[in-house]
Amino acid sequence: MVGQSEVVQCAQKDTKYTTNVSSFSTGDPFYVNCVEDNFSHLGECSGLMICVGEQSTNYDILSEYIPQRFFNVMDFMSGLISDGFANGHCNVVAQESYGLASKYVERTNYTGDYVIGSKYYTKEPLSMVTRVEDPVFSDFVNAVLQAVMTAEKYGLTKADADTFPQTNVFGEEYRDMFRHALRFGWRTWGEYMDRFFENHDDEGEMDAYNDGTTGLLFTHPFGSLSEKDGRMSEGRNAGPTRRRIRERGKLLCGIRVPRPGFAMELQNTTNSSSFPLYEGIEIDLCRAIAASFFYGDTSAVEYVIVHSPGEGFIKLVGNEIDVLAGATWNLENDVREKSTGIGFSFTQPYFYGYSAEEDNFCLATMQDDHDWYSFVAGIVEAIIYAEENDIDAYDSYQMPEIALFGDDLRRMFRDAILEVGKYAELYERNIEPVFPRTGRNLLNRLPRPGPQHYLIPGII
Repeated sequence: MVGQSEVVQCAQKDTKYTTNVSSFSTGDPFYVNCVEDNFSHLGECSGLMICVGEQSTNYDILSEYIPQRFFNVMDFMSGLISDGFANGHCNVVAQESYGLASKYVERTNYTGDYVIGSKYYTKEPLSMVTRVEDPVFSDFVNAVLQAVMTAEKYGLTKADADTFPQTNVFGEEYRDMFRHALRFGWRTWGEYMDRFFENHDDEGEMDAYNDGTTGLLFTHPFGSLSEKDGRMSEGRNAGPTRRRIRERGKLLCGIRVPRPGFAMELQNTTNSSSFPLYEGIEIDLCRAIAASFFYGDTSAVEYVIVHSPGEGFIKLVGNEIDVLAGATWNLENDVREKSTGIGFSFTQPYFYGYSAEEDNFCLATMQDDHDWYSFVAGIVEAIIYAEENDIDAYDSYQMPEIALFGDDLRRMFRDAILEVGKYAELYERNIEPVFPRTGRNLLNRLPRPGPQHYLIPGII
């Protein structure tokens, strides 16, 4: 708002992240404080009037807390400050943070006091989007964005372009792609932000590189998931992996053991069976996927031991497993993994900081089945979402229903949380004794999130 909302980043592969934006509140200092003080609109705050864009997420969020008579709903976002606030039609503006920088207020010749709020209320990622049919080009776009932000981390500018490392992941023809990007394209991330978002009042905090000292776990907007949208109520045609799993009747999950906290083999002594039991956060994640896909049945999963990440990727290609746990998202694995010569899709990391070689752990799937990747990535996000919203197994009914994968899977999020709980519970019972929770493995919380950009290994 000229007042304030929240920001989010699209940060992993196939989500295409660029810059984080947020809805902030800006306006008369007194009334901005009314909004940020639990959306107060009574008593001395009864003069509140908020300019907000029609059919915007800002309007949707505010409508939950404030009666509509306190809104001046405008059909164009660009005039919220110039035609709304500056002309006295409202005393607070709710808009994405990039539209509330001081320079926009100053250009209206407004001479009164104003303040930009400090709270975020909605997640509004701005992304570059590519077609799912061409994952290599998608990788290319993401790699360029990563390189621009990596240059910022190391203090490289246009003048230093020739010192940026070369890469051969896209072939010899694009060996100097990162150097060209710095020399002729977006420049560095900081230069980009200064050029296009000069005096950006939240100082681009969430758009900054996360150095590992603050939380990085953060869910992205789910969008409309209800059956009010007819396209979604019809469900989506299942991709080849989902069809194969349904016909087989069980999920094949690749794991590496022994890795304390992540995947450990235990001897089953509770009955006469000689089959091993497993525990660890990756076991819980596999169980969550099985529960989501098989209507709450966590036994519909078979664990396939792989002895190295390379073997895991080979088994993915051969359809010997459906998902690989403990996979590291880096430039090489993203574009051209050395054991297979192809790239893979990676969910949001569920753990950061294991080692320099394995700086993150993700679930990996085949890159050519976006349908299955979306399903798996959604489960990881749902588990983090549950912690953000303090939803545990007993409250799993509070998780949103989803019709994107067909009506029979509308409980997929609820079934996952019912069986394994929220992320904090997974971490505490599995990893906490080995790696006390800190840094990037914490939530990047509202109302004032910190740096959210993660630079994947392998760019430099």
